[in-house]
Amino acid sequence: MNDLNKILESNIHKKPKSIGNYTVEHYSDSDFNELLNLYEIIFPGYMSPELWVWKNKLNPSGKYLTFLMKVKNNIIAAYSISPKIFSIKGQNYSCVQSMDTMTKSEYQGRGISTYLANLTYDYANKILGKSFVYGFPNTNSYYLFKEKLNWKSFGKVNLYIKNVKNKEIEYNMNKDYVIKEIDIFDNKINDLWNKCKNIYPIIIRKDMQYLNWRFNQHPYIEYQKFLVFKNNNIVSYFILKKYKDSKDNCIGHIVDYLVNSRQQNERKELFECIEQYTLKKFHKNCIKISFWNNDSDLKNLILKKLNYDLVQMNTFFGFKIFNLNF
Repeated sequence: MNDLNKILESNIHKKPKSIGNYTVEHYSDSDFNELLNLYEIIFPGYMSPELWVWKNKLNPSGKYLTFLMKVKNNIIAAYSISPKIFSIKGQNYSCVQSMDTMTKSEYQGRGISTYLANLTYDYANKILGKSFVYGFPNTNSYYLFKEKLNWKSFGKVNLYIKNVKNKEIEYNMNKDYVIKEIDIFDNKINDLWNKCKNIYPIIIRKDMQYLNWRFNQHPYIEYQKFLVFKNNNIVSYFILKKYKDSKDNCIGHIVDYLVNSRQQNERKELFECIEQYTLKKFHKNCIKISFWNNDSDLKNLILKKLNYDLVQMNTFFGFKIFNLNF
């Protein structure tokens, strides 16, 4: 009996109703074209062969775990999770990120997504030894994850945004910091990560392998990568990109950053330096500057001194613990 059969035969979760005979299988490369067709039905224009390879096969933390439900050997539903590594109080924990939940329209409303997700979690926990699952459900899927799958919610993701079009901007760059653009992350970033991982109670592992995969190998998005130095020592990195909104306006976005400091004043000073650099770089060809941020220590600085507006997005952040003792 293989590992999946062990999960299927011992599973206590309520099985989907009124679909007749079905099978649940691991994804294999022979399913690739049919799975991409399902993506195109559920999420038109989202998945491509190049994006699938990047997400599934290049991830340094491991391949996707994708379970498929088939009727008469045709895929009717799929659920995918992506392995990630988090640092929690300085210790590494292997977990998974919930990615894509898909069911063909004629089979929806029968509990298939709940069933597939629970099977996937059991497999991730009992066979792969993962500690928890997390993700960013949107409004449409929030009920499934919160009520059916018993996720805990941290609430909605906060977006900070500032209109800079036709505005006079005064730059206040702190001369203590030197910012350099880089092409690729090298071992220096591992030194920064090893210093930072104990500062944050819980944070995704941001070492050289992860950052190069995330921001250098993406097949479509071009990211700009920067290191921040103070007294010739790396104290931060940050990532920028530009994107178009629904009205084809250009938005400058701070995608990610990491700050090596426990001191609140120094963290504010560093973030302000990053924000000012972003403003100077994007002011002339972007109408807005935006970023996500859940750091409560920076909230007053961002809203009052830097004059951003806070927008709650229709995206939630949540998690479900399998086994996690620390």
